[in-house]
Amino acid sequence: MKTILFFLLPGLLLAATPEQKIKQEVALHLKELNGCYSESGDTRKGTVVMTWSVNDKGEVVMAKATIKSTLRNLGIHLCLASRLKAIKFPPAPKGKVVPVSYTFDFTK
Repeated sequence: MKTILFFLLPGLLLAATPEQKIKQEVALHLKELNGCYSESGDTRKGTVVMTWSVNDKGEVVMAKATIKSTLRNLGIHLCLASRLKAIKFPPAPKGKVVPVSYTFDFTK
């Protein structure tokens, strides 16, 4: 597997693949997404692994927490899914859906 390094500048997506562009968009909204944990009042530590799909309009068509999540809090899972669905992502190629997996780390 080849590692690709990229620099993130606010409002500028430099990655080559749709998956990388989507993860860069998550980085731009990370404070808002991490708010799901801080607003929940949950003090347990853990990770939430979210999966979602982005269509060719840049819309999230499905978002859910996976069984790999160690922080089992339905409220946090639903909040993340809701906030992900509100983000306009870079569109997938015409007629395609891009699957995404992202781990939110709430252990620090």
